[in-house]
Amino acid sequence: MIHVFAPSKVNLALHVTGQRADGYHELDSVVVLLDCGDQITIEPNDTWVLCADGPFAAQVPLDQSNLITKAARWLENWSGRRIAAKITLTKYLPPASGIGGGSSDAAAAIKGLCQLMQMDLPPAADLAQLGADVPVCMGQGLMRMQGIGERITAYPNLPDMAVLLVNPGVHVPTPAVFRGLQSKTNPALTDQSGDWFEWIASQRNDLEPPARLAEPVIDLVLECIRATDDVCVTRMSGSGATCFGIYRDHAACFAAREHVAYAHPDWWTAIGRPITIP
Repeated sequence: MIHVFAPSKVNLALHVTGQRADGYHELDSVVVLLDCGDQITIEPNDTWVLCADGPFAAQVPLDQSNLITKAARWLENWSGRRIAAKITLTKYLPPASGIGGGSSDAAAAIKGLCQLMQMDLPPAADLAQLGADVPVCMGQGLMRMQGIGERITAYPNLPDMAVLLVNPGVHVPTPAVFRGLQSKTNPALTDQSGDWFEWIASQRNDLEPPARLAEPVIDLVLECIRATDDVCVTRMSGSGATCFGIYRDHAACFAAREHVAYAHPDWWTAIGRPITIP
């Protein structure tokens, strides 16, 4: 039995810098993997079986549309080997929430299946065929993601921080958010200099304005996080609707979560710290 952690993936900044002729968007993003996430358990089996448990299990499709199953089928074609296994997804992250849950689950499944089959991991350029977030979810810690997700550069130092995640329970369709972009050719990330927290605060998420138009509750989430003490950066992750606050002081982050949970007990909240995983 193989256990693989699937960390949450947060876009601390996400710049849309262009669109290719094939329709794929060019991205330039600062991504961090956090120590809150889902769990994948893989067991040898005669056939392919996918099941789910955990707080969000009821929202997990178990048919061919699940990205874990798509990843397994893709891995079969890539390796030329038949894959049979039972995978149990313990779902702690809200689905379709802009923190890479499905992509991270697929990346964790690929790691575990390659371990089960004693295969080398596919290169990032190939994994990008499964979606822009899958290659970065195979990485570690703090990274820069460019292109359509296939170019990953690790940042050498992890800042000491705690991250508050807040999701109001709405799903924002990613295609609609990209269609709502006023410009698809925007400036890339600036070079990092000076204080890291001030630098990341000076960046942006180009998908945030169209997502806020689609789901105005995102404005309320951001305002609620900004109202907490000692928050350094407040922004939306990915295409939404999860928003985050970055705190230098871990105690301040825990206090902020209590504040948000008390004001909005129906919202999902979690605290994460940067993580490096094998």
